[in-house]
Formats: sequence, structure tokens, C-alpha cells
Amino acid sequence: SSSKVFALLYNTDTQVNPSGVESLVAHKSVMNCVRAVQASLDDLIRGGALAGPLRLIPVGADVDELRSELVRSRPSWVFHTCEAVAGDSRGEAWVAALLERLEIVSTGGASKCLERCLDKYSAKVALLRAGVPTPRGVLVDEMRRCRDVEFLPAIVKPVREDGSIGISQNSVVRDALSLEKRARYVLRRYRQPAIVEEYIDGDEYSVPVWCGGETLPIGRIRYDGFPPGAARICSYRAKWAARSWEYLSTPSEVPAKVGDELAVDLRRVAVAAYHGVGCTGYARVDLRVSAAGQPYV
Repeated sequence: SSSKVFALLYNTDTQVNPSGVESLVAHKSVMNCVRAVQASLDDLIRGGALAGPLRLIPVGADVDELRSELVRSRPSWVFHTCEAVAGDSRGEAWVAALLERLEIVSTGGASKCLERCLDKYSAKVALLRAGVPTPRGVLVDEMRRCRDVEFLPAIVKPVREDGSIGISQNSVVRDALSLEKRARYVLRRYRQPAIVEEYIDGDEYSVPVWCGGETLPIGRIRYDGFPPGAARICSYRAKWAARSWEYLSTPSEVPAKVGDELAVDLRRVAVAAYHGVGCTGYARVDLRVSAAGQPYV
């Protein structure tokens, strides 16, 4: 068969991200994944399963430069691991849209779905329209919007970050003064709106969904080791700071020990969320379960 070119896209421009060192640490972990993907693809090429070669394409701040490179190399398909452009996480969707315009097959979600899911408030609106249970939420794009929050405790997050960037124990607020302080911090530090959501103080699960609605084993993050009074959340430190008490106190349990009835509810809500935001292929849906047993996305 004729030789085809495969491409692996990854971003290199975290230095311009307003989240600074947080984004840099998370990016190092992503690069470990990129190297693992590269090694796997190289093995497939050497074994004859893929008719290579494999081209690594770093993505910087210039999308036009990326477009020129893709037009020049014309890869048969692309493994899309680019998570930002010019430090902006929305770039993941911009790159997907470029690949679609060039009619290049790629892994990952469609651009419209990525655009929706990379904005927590847009995703929440889509979930609500689809009838998927999700905590009450308010978009705070300026400080006066804090007055629209009619629920406490709440959790305050940057609206466009992932990997728990911008989430710490201080993100869970229990009074109006703490809410305003954290919202102001997010607006200034991350240069984007904050999303304020009702805090669901319950167990946290994840449900992988693929092939249009099939589910894989349910996972759970355990918070048993958290000290009294600590917010039971998977913060930035819990994900990336390997020596922190948060990281050491949030082991994953896969498959999760979960009752049959709750497992059915978790799968049902996860599949509804998958369709509600327009996912195709594979996705992971994170849920928290209230004291009353209601799963929320």
C-alpha cells in the first residue's frame, strides 16, 4: 500500500498562559502523554500496522503557520493532543475546526462540541436544555454579578480552564464575602469570567462513555483521608502536586465499589450528558452525588 503521513499535534506555548506555573506543570504531564502516544504509534509503524511516517507538529501561537504546515504535509489523519493556542484553552477547539475545514481526519471531539465543553457555562446551558441534572450556576463576568448568586456554599472556578487549574480549597465559599473575594481573584488572575456553582458535598464519580452511548467501568475519587472541614474537591494540587496532602488523599478507585441502583443512575445521567453536549466517539463524564443520592454533572 502507498505510504501515508500521520501527524501528532501538541501545543508548546504555555508560557503565555495567564495561569502561569499551574499551566506549565499540567503541560509537563500532557507532554508525558504525547511521548507515550508517539511511542505507541512508532511501534505500530514498525510492526506494519500503520504505513507511516509519523510527523510531530508542535503548535505555537500562530494558527496560520499551523495551517500552512498541514497543507504542506497533508497528513492522512492527525492525533490531536493540542490543548491550547497562545495559552488559550479554547485553542483546542480552534485546531479541531481547522482540521475539519481542511478535511483531515483526527482523533478527539468535533470543534463545536469542544467549544461547548471547554466553556463550563456553555456546557451547563446545554445540559440544562437536555434535562441533565447539573448544579445551579451563575456566570460572573463582572463583580456585580455576585449578587445573582442565591445559593451557598458554592464553588468558584475559571470558566475556561481545565485540569483543575484555578481550583483550590479556597474555591469553596460559604459566605458572600468569601464569594466576592474568590470571584475577584479568578477575574484578575485568569483574565476570564468565573463560574459559580452550587457546591455538592458528596462522592465524586467518573463514567467513560464511547461508541454513541456505551459505558466503561465507573471510577471514583476517594476523599476518606481528608481532614475535617476540608472541602472534598479534586483541586489543582490534588491532580498535579504529587507531594501535597491533597494528592496523597485522593486515590482513584476503578472500578468503583458502587451499588447497582446508583450505578444505573450514574450511567444514565452520564450518557444523557454525553448526548446533551453533542459528544461523539469517546468522553468522560464527571459527576458528584448529593446526600439525597442525586447525581449531578
